[in-house]
Amino acid sequence: MKWKVITVFAFVHLFAVFAYFQWSGAPVQAAATKQKVIHHAKVERQSDGKLKISWESSEKSNQVKIYWSSSSEIGKQHATFLTRVTNQNTVIVADPNPKARSYFLLKSKGDTVIVAERLVPLKGTTNFRDLGGYQTKDGQTVKWGYLFRSDELIKLTEEDKQYLQNSGLKTIVDYRTNNEVAQKPDPVIAGIENLRLTVKDEQTDVITAAVNAGNFAVLGEPGEFLTNANKIYVTDPAYPQLVQTVLQQDKLGLVQHCTAGKDRTGFGSAILLLLLGVPEETVIQDYLLSNTYRETAIKQTMEALKPLFKTEKDREVFQALLEVRRSYLEAALNDIKANYGTFDNYAEQFLGVSKQERHQLKKMFLEK
Repeated sequence: MKWKVITVFAFVHLFAVFAYFQWSGAPVQAAATKQKVIHHAKVERQSDGKLKISWESSEKSNQVKIYWSSSSEIGKQHATFLTRVTNQNTVIVADPNPKARSYFLLKSKGDTVIVAERLVPLKGTTNFRDLGGYQTKDGQTVKWGYLFRSDELIKLTEEDKQYLQNSGLKTIVDYRTNNEVAQKPDPVIAGIENLRLTVKDEQTDVITAAVNAGNFAVLGEPGEFLTNANKIYVTDPAYPQLVQTVLQQDKLGLVQHCTAGKDRTGFGSAILLLLLGVPEETVIQDYLLSNTYRETAIKQTMEALKPLFKTEKDREVFQALLEVRRSYLEAALNDIKANYGTFDNYAEQFLGVSKQERHQLKKMFLEK
């Protein structure tokens, strides 16, 4: 009899729970983990200025609704319906917001994904890109529209400057040396703060001297110079200052940059992504994107300097300087592990990031 009473009570309780979800409009499977339907979404600008939105789907037959907004918080605010796509994983649309950043929300079977262009379409830069969209180890996603990385900004057009203002940029962090800044100063843009966090290395001066003298032997073996430079970055005081800067809400959106936007900026970007819990391999792949976006610039520079190369090794040494290579960033990451044991130890002991600040960073820059 006692068993029957318990069974009846359990059934009544279960029915009450089910009824709550049904009548309140909450999904019955609310406690279960959401099944991802949309994967690897991306937005790529075409030569005619239109945007190609593509994704992979775990459903054979699927319908995806696409919305857009000028706010990176598109998932929390009103978004404008753009189009509906059925049984396809690609669509090309006109840019709905040509004078500022556009963010897109893809919705399918209860799954939503936010995506934007990785490369920011500016005429005066080649490597200005968004650090958003990367997955963390625990399944969260880095928010778009808050953290950017770039090459030098001196060639920004008036249209570019207006685009950045319209897109909510608040802070420019410049890692370059005094000599670099004197030759190519950052533009002054109304409403955007210019902040110097000089990385104290002499690599640019050494490279300039080597080119002027036509003596590439001082740069060592191919890749050696930037391998060593990345180890130096590990304990440069500019990077703890970077982290403290991004912790300030009124500094966001923020772009960090150097000359090519690949070495000093590459390490700074790696630090931020690792602090947010992005896997090391994903961080390395972001680092390597500089080769893709700077491909034309690299070819042009190599062609211009071709008369200075006396040997094939000279050419290989300078090619290595213009590129990013996995081994460069890995040299820094391995140095961190050798001296601090783990990146978490490095974050606390050198970057000065407390557990509370680490939590704050994730709260600021991650979405579930």
